[in-house]
Amino acid sequence: MDDILGFIPSHRRTPDDAFVTGGEATRHSVGAFWAWAHSDLLANTQRAIVAEYIVGIALGDVATTRPEWRGWDLELPEAGRDRPIRVEIKATAPIQSWAQPRLSPRRFDFAPKGAWDETDGSFDETKRRRSDVYVFCVLGGDDAVPDPLNLDQWVFYVLPTRVLDERMPAQQSITLTSLLRLEPKRVQYGGLRTEVGHAAGGPS
Repeated sequence: MDDILGFIPSHRRTPDDAFVTGGEATRHSVGAFWAWAHSDLLANTQRAIVAEYIVGIALGDVATTRPEWRGWDLELPEAGRDRPIRVEIKATAPIQSWAQPRLSPRRFDFAPKGAWDETDGSFDETKRRRSDVYVFCVLGGDDAVPDPLNLDQWVFYVLPTRVLDERMPAQQSITLTSLLRLEPKRVQYGGLRTEVGHAAGGPS
């Protein structure tokens, strides 16, 4: 029973992994499932995951699988630190995949929250931000349908979590305009890894 109810590590699937019936592989694959379920990359939930993946490839943290319940999204190992830099990703865009009467506001949720521990099933109810660094991701502009796969159409704003905790300890969300008043570092994809390291304050 412990093997059933304990922590079950996920393993990385491949697009060729097949659905099986009667012990035989069907012609239906994990890749086909992904294409069916996750092709609308402009939808809010998918766009958020795409943003995590893009930052993840910049940081070198996509070798395993996406953590579903961890209190932060990504990690960046840095020499001289006692643990990896913990990174939280937030994403927004003015243009959505559905019909909209006006451009959507560029707004991010960054509320302090509790967190699950997937290894033992416990829940820490303490509402806090558990990352070292936030990366706020904005896709596209106001005048054209964006392509989430075009890394040049993303802009990233990197900010130490301590700035949010000091200036906005209980705030739930923030507009891009308000975020800019906190003076985050604005970078393109190629500058993400370096800037995240800087924002975490270097080795600790």
